Amino acid sequence: MTDVEETFSPMFCFQCEQTMGGVACTQSGRCGKSPRIAYLQDEIICGMKSMAVWLRALQQSGQAVPPEYAELLCYSAFVTLTNVNFDDTSHRTCLSRLAEKRDEVRHLVEEEYRRKAAAMPALTSAFAEWTPEWPQTKTRIDVDIRRRGRTIASLQQWIIYGLKGMASYSYHIQRLGRRCEGALNHIVEALAFLVCLPPVPTPISRTPFGMMGGLHQADDPSDQEALFNMVLKTGEVNLETMRVLDQCHCETFGNPEPTPVRRTHVRGHCIAVSGHDLLDLRDVLEATKDIPDLKVYTHGEMLPLSGYPGLKKYPHFVGHYGTAWQNQTKDFSNFPGAILMNTNCLMPVNELYRDRIFTCGPVGFPGVRHLGDGNLRPLIDRALELPGFPDDETPERFYTVGFGHHAIEAVAGKVVEAVKAGKIRRFFLVGGCDGFEPSRNYYTEFAERIPKDCVVLTLACGKYRLNHLDFGDIDGIPRLLDCGQCNDAYSAIVVAVLLSKAFGCGVNDLPLSIILSWFEQKAVVILMTLLSLGIRNMRIGPSLPGFFTPEILKMLKDRFNLMPIRTPEGDLAECLGGGQPAATSTETATTAPPTTPAPA
Repeated sequence: MTDVEETFSPMFCFQCEQTMGGVACTQSGRCGKSPRIAYLQDEIICGMKSMAVWLRALQQSGQAVPPEYAELLCYSAFVTLTNVNFDDTSHRTCLSRLAEKRDEVRHLVEEEYRRKAAAMPALTSAFAEWTPEWPQTKTRIDVDIRRRGRTIASLQQWIIYGLKGMASYSYHIQRLGRRCEGALNHIVEALAFLVCLPPVPTPISRTPFGMMGGLHQADDPSDQEALFNMVLKTGEVNLETMRVLDQCHCETFGNPEPTPVRRTHVRGHCIAVSGHDLLDLRDVLEATKDIPDLKVYTHGEMLPLSGYPGLKKYPHFVGHYGTAWQNQTKDFSNFPGAILMNTNCLMPVNELYRDRIFTCGPVGFPGVRHLGDGNLRPLIDRALELPGFPDDETPERFYTVGFGHHAIEAVAGKVVEAVKAGKIRRFFLVGGCDGFEPSRNYYTEFAERIPKDCVVLTLACGKYRLNHLDFGDIDGIPRLLDCGQCNDAYSAIVVAVLLSKAFGCGVNDLPLSIILSWFEQKAVVILMTLLSLGIRNMRIGPSLPGFFTPEILKMLKDRFNLMPIRTPEGDLAECLGGGQPAATSTETATTAPPTTPAPA
């Protein structure tokens, strides 16, 4: 697509994996968002940049960033994530809040310099004067950036998408009453960095004073190397963000434990909670614990929450319903109860369940009731009005979850001994996002071919491509370890570091292969984190991001040997050292409760 075509198209979005043709959605979003919503989301990013310019000026005046402003940045970024919010009113409300709070920060800056009787530094960025009425030509197309090339523009967008993912994790931290200062400060720093462009460089020429022109500073957001360094720094800060979120979850709800989770329904009225937020599930469980014959299920990426002691203690939390997010139209249409969606991934709402789905937090959809005040009574009343399940589904079937880093650390000695004895040959991390594309069957086929002397770690909703298979165990160690949600990539990183210490080698020298599936901006920032750790030889699919230009791909190949997935058999053979895969032993999932392994 040319710059002219992009300029005059109704929208331009390439932030997620399903982007049209692997290039961009330009007429409407494949996620279901309209050009109008795309414009409002671009406008929100502009408002965030404007806020960041003034917050940076506030920091430079010697003041700290007030918590409410940083929190608004996180919430606003979350609203723009793929499959979170489709509601016009929600977006306009967010824009109004950004404009109001930006003006407050501006006033604080001006007052501080007046108090000091000092001249306020000139803010050269046009974003300092942003208003919610900016037209599309200013919100979507930055002519100055385009003049510097597509790779520069794409690196800038990559940073924006990473910040969106990190901001969503920060939002969850804030809901639990904590803050990750590193994340909040970095969001301000990175946004301000992206908009403070120096003049367009002049061609290099020889003068009596030496070579002049074409030179960029280390903090120049039009310099390719400076931008790539910001990509890596964003990933580095996100590691700390995930660590704090993991700590918040474990301190609030206990360390996840290996737990069998019923995936068949039981008789009674019912509520399904979908998304990612642990606190929302806890609130629903608390509000319904004394209501007879009302059962609560998780859906989608809420599956791992059954492993937390502080959540699984509720008797009426009976299990999990459905599979990954892209199947929700079928899942929700067949679910005979009320549904609460608290984060991504929300698909356009079908009329078959529009009158029994509710949203909360950053989520919104036209015509769907939003529970913005914490009042769950409408959700509960609707669940009690609906018939629920008439009987128990048989035979019972189960998933097993709860293999976060605490659980794996407890059996680390046994795992290390199994590796040294030759019983475990290799570890595979196969996980990430799920989605519609038939090419995602690659992950199922890859997992089915993994030899039975190898252990598979999985996480996020990509787990649904393989958690219906029975991998068995190696000397009591389950061959499939579900580490949790997308943010629990932190657990996988902790486990990798733990193994590297046990074997006295670097992570890149471990018998470990990483096979990633990506979809949205949380996965984007997790990739940035893995790159910031220097992890090499990862494979990513089912397709490459639309914002990866040939230059960016070359940088990633040269520095990290990041590669796209190809074929399951070919990739597996390379991971195993070029040999032919050994016999495999994946079968149909168990129909009886699996045995929970005892800590060593």
